[in-house]
Formats: sequence, C-alpha cells, structure tokens
Amino acid sequence: MPRFITSDGTGLDYRVNGHGRPVVLLHGWGHSLEAYNEIVPELCRHYRCISYSHRGHGQSDVPSGGYTVSQLAEDLHELIDGLHLERPVLVGHSMGGCTVYEYISKYGCSGISGFVILDMSPKPMCEGSWNLGGAGGYCVEDLNRDLALMAQDPSQFMVRMWDRILPAFSRLPADVKDYAGTILMGNNSPFALMSLWHSINMLDHRDILGHLTVPMGYFIPETPMFAPGIEGYLRSAVSSPLTIRHFSGCSHVFPTEKPLEVAQALAEVIG
Repeated sequence: MPRFITSDGTGLDYRVNGHGRPVVLLHGWGHSLEAYNEIVPELCRHYRCISYSHRGHGQSDVPSGGYTVSQLAEDLHELIDGLHLERPVLVGHSMGGCTVYEYISKYGCSGISGFVILDMSPKPMCEGSWNLGGAGGYCVEDLNRDLALMAQDPSQFMVRMWDRILPAFSRLPADVKDYAGTILMGNNSPFALMSLWHSINMLDHRDILGHLTVPMGYFIPETPMFAPGIEGYLRSAVSSPLTIRHFSGCSHVFPTEKPLEVAQALAEVIG
C-alpha cells in the first residue's frame, strides 16, 4: 500500500481514488482512513479523493513523538505539497476537523479552495463564557479525568467515550462494552491517543473564522459531540460563504452511520 514519508521520517498510509478536483479526507481521533471507506466510492465518481491515516493511527507509523494537532497540520501540509495537490478541498471529521482549523491557522487559505468540518467546534473545551465546546459542558476537570483514565486503561476510556457519543453503544451490556473497548483501540497507539486528546482540547481556533477567504461547510448530526448552538455562532463569526447541513437519526460518527447522505452532501457543498 502507498505510504507518504513526512519530513521527520513518519510513514503515513494513504489511498488515492478517482479523478478530478482533489479532496483530502481527514479522519477523527481513534479512527483511520477506513472511516471513509463507504464515502469514497460515491465521492470518487466526481473527485480525486485522498484519504490517509494520521500518525499513530491505523497502518501509519507510530513515531516516538509528534502527537500534537500542530504536527498533524504540518503532516497535512507536506502531504498536499508532496502529492502535488492543487488547491484541494479539505474535509475533516472531529480531530480531522481540528487539524483543518490548525492548518488554516498555520498556512492560511491560499493553498486550498474550501473546507468542510464534520462536527468539530473551533474551541472544543468549554471555558468561562464559552459553552459551545463539548456537549454537556466539557471542561478542564473532564479533560483531566479522561487523561487519567487513558493513562490507566485506554480501552475503558474508549468505552466511556462511546457511551457519550453513540446512544446505541450506551445500551449494550457491560461485558460486551468491555470487549468492544479493546476492539475499538484497534492498531492505534495509546500514547498517541492520549497526547492528541490533550492537544485537541487545548486549542482555540475562533480567531481564524473572521479571516477566511474560501467557502466553509459545517455538518451537524442529530446527536452531535459538540454543542448544537455552534450553528448560530458560526453564522455570525465566519467571514466567507458558509453552508450548514443537518443530518437526522445519527450521532457524532455519522460519516459511518450515514455515508451515502454525507457523500452526497459533500458533493453538493464542494460543487
């Protein structure tokens, strides 16, 4: 399988499907490029789709460091340059969306033609008057508790997280959840996951929204991981053309729950 080698020697597992305008698909925390397996066949009918696994995830390398969103944005920048992608559209789900925000913060909009965020607040942690981060008012105390659990038992953290974001999972028997927690870890590095969870929640990208020069899309599932009130904030804060789409009967993992609907909406928003 093809691998892209970053400047620090990390091999990123990636796939290219289709022809035409390039669209880079960035998966969320704890997932891999396979998160887009059911979206790519539809999307690649219209676009050249590039999907890849972040460092420490899936079949990509597990280096000793570099587990910050800033580094993920640098990896993305190098991938775009190394694969000679001309002004791609960036599509980021969850942590992938955070990576897109960080990419724009570091490199601006000149190298892309647009971007779509799938359920990711520009500031994931609730703090002070800001209550549009994680649903339920996710705050620094919650972060510290989660990091402690990840350090002690990563698979149990997976169980806790999926309890929060997927209603069907929360109804499973406890023994099934325990088994599922180990499976959900997959090939991902526990150290990478813990480090990136911290990095994601430390970031605040609200300042970039008023300086955007390319179209932005934002997709919201019926049961989002982030406060649904983010829609009103984005409409007032984003300087460029903004398209917001809602998806019924799904949760934060809606790219895998509603892949055909998401693919069709992406095609409509990308144009």
